[in-house]
Amino acid sequence: MRVKESSNETVIVDFLDIDTSKITFAKPKPNKYNRSQIRILYGGKTLFVKYKGITPFGLVENFDKDNNYQGTSMSINCEDQYL
Repeated sequence: MRVKESSNETVIVDFLDIDTSKITFAKPKPNKYNRSQIRILYGGKTLFVKYKGITPFGLVENFDKDNNYQGTSMSINCEDQYL
């Protein structure tokens, strides 16, 4: 497996090198939008996937009402679908 980057809390893995047996999910954490955030973990670290090509989903940059950058997020709808 080629791990591109790693820190104490995160890991970046090439899409084709992911070992699904290492994937777990963190406990849901409520956010300020009255929703829950669930981190995808890989070997106990937050997973970021490096993917070459076009993806069927996108990233969203979040801004508050004063146009201050709040972070980046990605939503995945798994309803009746396979990932």
